Amino acid sequence: MLMKNWMVGIGLICLLASCNDGEDRDETVLDMSYLTGKNWYYNAWLGDEDGLKSQDLLEVIRFEKGGTLKNIEFGGRREFEVGTWTSDGNRIELNYNNAEPVVWNVQRSSGDYIETIVNATGKREYTSELRYLDDLTADAFLVNDYSVDGQYKTHIGADVRGNRDLREVRMLLSDGHVCNLENYEYYWAEKENDHWGEAKKQEVRFYFRIGKDKHLKLSDSIYSDNLPMRTNDNMNIMTRMQSSTLSVTWDAYDRDDIYYRIEILPVNGKVVNPYFVSRIQSPATHRLDIKATTAGEVNRLDALKSGESYMIRLSALLYEPGIDPWNDNYGYANIQAVSYFNKKFVWE
Repeated sequence: MLMKNWMVGIGLICLLASCNDGEDRDETVLDMSYLTGKNWYYNAWLGDEDGLKSQDLLEVIRFEKGGTLKNIEFGGRREFEVGTWTSDGNRIELNYNNAEPVVWNVQRSSGDYIETIVNATGKREYTSELRYLDDLTADAFLVNDYSVDGQYKTHIGADVRGNRDLREVRMLLSDGHVCNLENYEYYWAEKENDHWGEAKKQEVRFYFRIGKDKHLKLSDSIYSDNLPMRTNDNMNIMTRMQSSTLSVTWDAYDRDDIYYRIEILPVNGKVVNPYFVSRIQSPATHRLDIKATTAGEVNRLDALKSGESYMIRLSALLYEPGIDPWNDNYGYANIQAVSYFNKKFVWE
């Protein structure tokens, strides 16, 4: 019994010593094992809501084990390998592939913050978590559709979602236009009469006010690729009702990188409260049967009234390079271009 009590006492002493070791770690001494394998956030907000050239974007970086340096394009949650890192004492050198090295002289650090002087000039504090971001994403993309006078036009569209505390969102285009985005309940998008921008490779910025006093700016890239021009007649959208099932068919593009989505909207085409939004359909798909049990992002078919007219909106979707819309958790935030096609029908 005495031996058992002695062993328990030794165990408690070891446990307390272990805990004290963690508590007594000198945070002025850099230990990269606390820093690797996690995202580090720095909100560089400078107070310029509509500026395009200020160095005020959210920075998200990761030190991988083995020396790989990654940047996270936070709007679409995409990771890019951008160079390497090395450390010596309290000094970290970030060697970017296409830019000058950046030197951090770390003053203090732990598993959730880094206080550092960057290039011997400015002091920054990085954190391993910014809770007010929530699951925020911001995507800018090309939108192709027809105006009321039948003209085929392309403009810059936006989709912002994942944060219920958003109070203000603006899209800042490279040509200087500032677009105020509108709240559509669970996402924000450009207003229907805002048709700005050009179909070219460019960087787009977003300004956010989150809650009362949190401010943030993100960037997103639009590439030069666009969908081939098509008309409603070219898509040949057909609808057929039978036994409470709506069958929608269309002529798909002859390409293996263009996906589809079907929506049922009010007859005026307003997108605020859709009756049905399908899951993403594969490039080979040219038909979708829609009924009360059809899985989708939205299914409110029980709200449709027999004999009334509604609008089918078919979206043709081209994603950014390297994106798999089915297996990428943030595929929805990495659209390159979309074309919309409409067809009225009567629910029976």
